[in-house]
Amino acid sequence: MEIVYKCKETGYVFKTQEINQLPPINFSGYRIQYEYGKLSNITEIRNNEVLAKIVYRPTKTPIIEKVEYNGHKQNRYNNNKVSSVHYEVNNALYGEFKKYDTSGNLITRKYYFNNEDITEDVMRFL
Repeated sequence: MEIVYKCKETGYVFKTQEINQLPPINFSGYRIQYEYGKLSNITEIRNNEVLAKIVYRPTKTPIIEKVEYNGHKQNRYNNNKVSSVHYEVNNALYGEFKKYDTSGNLITRKYYFNNEDITEDVMRFL
């Protein structure tokens, strides 16, 4: 496994083989991880805090498997179409949850508050 840290401000690049190796203090930039010579994930970091993460499937041509940004989460099928979209805070679902089939057609739409399904309440309100 190879991990590359690239600083946004200076362009400085730091490479390591150690998965537990931490970036410099107050690092802001990107953590790019390769597994078996293939792009595995890209993480955007500001002051050592994760802002966003893109996880790739380990295929010949990298295909996005999962995207996370500020609680917004998106999962994808092997054909790169969106599988599901939802918002999560501290492992609890909030807001609209959408699930799609492999063709990209919406098959499920639910609403959550603190992991509790409130779809019926929302639909009565609308």
